[in-house]
Amino acid sequence: MKDKKSFVELLIVIAVVGTILGVGVTWLVYGNRAKNDGQISSNDFLVLEDFNVRIPLDDKTSGLILGSVSSGYDNDKSVAIIAPQLDGEWKCESDSTNDSKGTIGTISVTTQANRSGPYEPLATKKVGNYTFGYEQGGSNCTDSPEYQQLVDAFKAQIELIEAD
Repeated sequence: MKDKKSFVELLIVIAVVGTILGVGVTWLVYGNRAKNDGQISSNDFLVLEDFNVRIPLDDKTSGLILGSVSSGYDNDKSVAIIAPQLDGEWKCESDSTNDSKGTIGTISVTTQANRSGPYEPLATKKVGNYTFGYEQGGSNCTDSPEYQQLVDAFKAQIELIEAD
């Protein structure tokens, strides 16, 4: 009889510990997701290695990739922001520097007080010695409503750019 009682007590202890672990894991997973306000994880960034910064990606911008860094006006640098998910609906030819067509804009990088060039950026952020500006691009290459959604979502992410 004593062996049956010990066995039942052991099962109860295992059930209680399992329940506590299940609640704890659920709290960690869903609690952190809510706290991060839509952020996927700390590993989801567009990293601009040449400038030691990273741009966090959220669930709307998670498929975006960077093109290569190129020279712009007055020693400014620029890098294309590419949305491969738009390639199927893209009407323009791909850029000569990459195989992807879905360019939603460009990040310009300058050490000057103001970025040079003909267009005003949609969003800017200064990090360290650099000013980063985001300009929309490629709007005449697609009719996809997802294009403008990606432009608007990425514009918001520029404000979150941080030192790497």
